[in-house]
Amino acid sequence: MRVVELEEEDGVYFISLGDMSRAVFLYWEYDGVIYEKPVLSVVINKPINANVVWKKQYFINVFSSYGKSRVIIRIKDLISENGLYYIPGKDGVRYVFVKWSNGLDSYSPQLEITVDKPIELEAIFKQQFLVIVKTNRKEISYWVFENEYLKPSIQEHIYGLISYHLEGHRDTKGKVYSLSFQVDEPLYLEPIYEEDYTYLIVLLVVVGIALISLFVIKINQIPLYKALIYRTKRRVPLHRLLLSRRKKEKLEHI
Repeated sequence: MRVVELEEEDGVYFISLGDMSRAVFLYWEYDGVIYEKPVLSVVINKPINANVVWKKQYFINVFSSYGKSRVIIRIKDLISENGLYYIPGKDGVRYVFVKWSNGLDSYSPQLEITVDKPIELEAIFKQQFLVIVKTNRKEISYWVFENEYLKPSIQEHIYGLISYHLEGHRDTKGKVYSLSFQVDEPLYLEPIYEEDYTYLIVLLVVVGIALISLFVIKINQIPLYKALIYRTKRRVPLHRLLLSRRKKEKLEHI
């Protein structure tokens, strides 16, 4: 005996029922014996009672839309990294699995559900872009979801005689970005620093004042240690000390 109208797919024998369902052959049951092949050979010399056991299956159509394509998604296509599942794209783009459609409370691509009817599921992905920020020491990489904001973690202030303060970033096309910016494409950036000469100017002023003071003391022939001691003991301004010495010199000449 043979069950007619059977279709075969990957070793599974079934009859299509329409409406995204099918009846799958499981086994024959004849004379207390189980036969797992769809073809049953028996010698009929008396009435027999042979039962064929089927099980109904429903189709689950799992698809996704990412990039410009609407594709069938397979778990083996996904790459796992730091708790994220994604499909790599091209040129600094990847598609990260976010959730399932139809209100399913699952954020894992591996889903367990009870199937009692045909189901169509969409795996929802979000696009991420690669942002690389080049510094003097290394390149820092970020994967950022489309239209989200990024503030790269790089040094904003570098202090010294000439200090540098981070003003923003510039891409390879010359476009300037602020310290925090919205990402809508892959980016390769370099920081923009503004030079600050405040500390250098203050140092030059202090050194200049010190040199002028030494020059004045030398012209008036006042030993430096005396000027310092005199000023320390009596707290008389240096210019008054110089004037007193000049008056004394004039009196000596008279």
